[in-house]
Amino acid sequence: MFLNKIKLENFKQHSNSVLPLKKINILIGPNGAGKSSILQSLLILKKTLHGNQGSLVLQDESYNFGKYEDVTRFGKLDEPLTIEIDGIQELSHGLGSSRATESKFMYKVTLKNHRIDDLQLNVRIGDYDLGFQHNSGKPHNYFVNTAKGRSMKLERPERNDFHPRFSLIQYESLNDEEKYAYDMQTIAEVNNFRDRFHTIFANGEYTRNLLSKFYYVPFLRTVSSYGVQFFDSNEFVYDKPEKTSSALLSKISTDPRLRRDVSSLVSTLFGKTIDPRNLPSKTDREKSEVTLDVVKNNFSSALINEGTGLNQVILLLVTLVRAPTNSVIGIEEPEIHLHPKAQAQLSKVMMDIAQKESKQLIFTTHSEHMLYPFLASVASKANNSLTQNDLAIFYVDMDEKEQSSSIESLEVNELGQLKGGLKGFWDADMEIFSEFLGEQDD
Repeated sequence: MFLNKIKLENFKQHSNSVLPLKKINILIGPNGAGKSSILQSLLILKKTLHGNQGSLVLQDESYNFGKYEDVTRFGKLDEPLTIEIDGIQELSHGLGSSRATESKFMYKVTLKNHRIDDLQLNVRIGDYDLGFQHNSGKPHNYFVNTAKGRSMKLERPERNDFHPRFSLIQYESLNDEEKYAYDMQTIAEVNNFRDRFHTIFANGEYTRNLLSKFYYVPFLRTVSSYGVQFFDSNEFVYDKPEKTSSALLSKISTDPRLRRDVSSLVSTLFGKTIDPRNLPSKTDREKSEVTLDVVKNNFSSALINEGTGLNQVILLLVTLVRAPTNSVIGIEEPEIHLHPKAQAQLSKVMMDIAQKESKQLIFTTHSEHMLYPFLASVASKANNSLTQNDLAIFYVDMDEKEQSSSIESLEVNELGQLKGGLKGFWDADMEIFSEFLGEQDD
């Protein structure tokens, strides 16, 4: 999956925000401006789509964003809220062509007072353009257009009709003979197309999987106690921190390849390695526990006794390693509690994984040390380095007059330079430096 755009209307602070995305996307700006809300909108939409719900899923075992009025601008129940994404979604089988392995999509959902008010889905697969629209209180509409100029309308199926029925539209300009030939060819094409359409879109399967490869990494400590109960799960992020700790450490302890790869990254960042250790149960009735040791120069200590920087970065490293190829990873402030040198090294790690494994990154940061390695990569022109078309930097601010988030795309040139400078960073440095010089004069 690759996201080309995110658009938010009346979602939290965002009255009308658009982000044209690239491979690496960095969100900077002051606190409370709406950076995290962008990532949270994708998480909420992912859970909503996967559960095939008629309203936003604002609470589950991995997060709790409150009620509908908590995520709408000014907290108004009757305020329409819209989340729109477009991008590329991989397919395991083609539609119209066996060689078509990906689809271009646009998905837009508008809600009002908890419930879906309007929904649009447009998909391009091979030679076909498909459209679906649902408006509250009105019938569903489906449309199909082929590259040859044929246009078909997919009628809503009868209750007992397993396959949707197609009817031809917009061919009034043809004469009778041409219409007959057109109909015969189109019917054959539609019959062949119908089964493929049903395979891909039956029961909302395509929509449910739109954000299946989006992974969200909030800031949190990996462990908050010496040992955690063993808990086997494919999910890592939970609303309860101790459950996240259990899932992470259990997966690291049972997956040798994951353990090796994460340990290698820890070594790159901190000069240390990790090694899980099972703890004996106090009684036969207690579940077994696991801890994570950090090792350097043959000396080991439990992760809980290490610095907070190493503790909190484990979740990010596990997600970077374990997320499949062509996934999208949203990360909140990965630099927290890290030394500037470790921040810069972490950026290089993130960039290397994104390049080699075709993973798209969207992350928020308040640190220039996280930014510089990406800009330096654009400037370097080395093999596997970023180009200016791979990197997007957005300055997210709060318009106090409008009480709304504003987003400015900062232009990156081929030399890795930002037009107008690094907004919000260098101007702050100059202000502090001026104050310092003023103190010296006194």
